[in-house]
Amino acid sequence: SEEERDINAFAGLTRRAAEQKPDFIIWPETMAPGPTLETDGIRAMAKEQIVYTLDDGREIPVERFYQDLLALQLASGCPLIVGEEAWIKIDFPKLEDGRVAVEPSQRRNSVYVIDAGRVGAARYDKIRLTPFGETIPYLPPAWRDAVSDFAAHGMRLDLAAGTSPTVLTVRRARSGGECRVATPICFEATAADVCRMLVFGNGRERVSVRVVIT
Repeated sequence: SEEERDINAFAGLTRRAAEQKPDFIIWPETMAPGPTLETDGIRAMAKEQIVYTLDDGREIPVERFYQDLLALQLASGCPLIVGEEAWIKIDFPKLEDGRVAVEPSQRRNSVYVIDAGRVGAARYDKIRLTPFGETIPYLPPAWRDAVSDFAAHGMRLDLAAGTSPTVLTVRRARSGGECRVATPICFEATAADVCRMLVFGNGRERVSVRVVIT
């Protein structure tokens, strides 16, 4: 399936990059297969025995890609900075046929740090969403539905914006110590006010590296 080809390709590139002993490795925006990298959300879905349906129709445990990614990072020996959706406060309402639905209260376009075989507690949530790509601003409901019908297959224009200019602390695997990283996501890098907010605070530089996840 496309998801399996994606993660196999990225895993191969990650292993090749790790051979060069980098400080850390960066993955693109929302490219980790699976629904989310939120540890609590993955555990809750696994408890409900939720399965993830591949594009060829096969079903796998929802936690499989999450576990594969953690194992890949641990084997590589260096931290991964990964773009993925954050699913917040997932509910599992019962359906008439006895199954359950999976309904996050919010979905965000986010960046995580994976190190030591686990997902870090801190994440950056995209603050400035892309109009008509991630959200539909300033339109009445009927118009919003019409615009959604024209979205690319599988896109849902209902992401929630982040509220904090979170800086990620990343271990430097080769040179030692840690660095503080700002991670504007895609078109957010063109928003000067957002980038300034991520890089500077209280008149001081907050980060040593800016990584554009795209």
